[in-house]
Amino acid sequence: MHWAALKGHLRVTEVLCRGGADLDVTDSWGFSALMRAAQNGHVLEVLLLLQFGANSTLADHEGHHALHWSVFHRHHTVTEWLLKESALVACLNQPDAKGKTPLHLAAGTISQKSDTRPNFSKVV
Repeated sequence: MHWAALKGHLRVTEVLCRGGADLDVTDSWGFSALMRAAQNGHVLEVLLLLQFGANSTLADHEGHHALHWSVFHRHHTVTEWLLKESALVACLNQPDAKGKTPLHLAAGTISQKSDTRPNFSKVV
């Protein structure tokens, strides 16, 4: 499941989901399949896993949710879809082990890329 989500193999993920695979099992780093899909910007994988009931509020060993990972890796579309999950929105202000929320991570990735400016016109 993790490998399929990591690599964006949607059909394999779907077969595993339909076959009853545990969507919330974690690897040695505490990553779930949903986190792996979010880290790598696989929007359809994220949507499929959520549709089959993956727990969006699981955190890895450092306290990162799928949202932390999508924000950190600047996968904006994944982030937008994750923010539609009410359970994950409730965790929006939960800091990771270093005290950083997804907003802190977003601000950090923007400041590291001086040529990148956020477009807030869609937010208002």
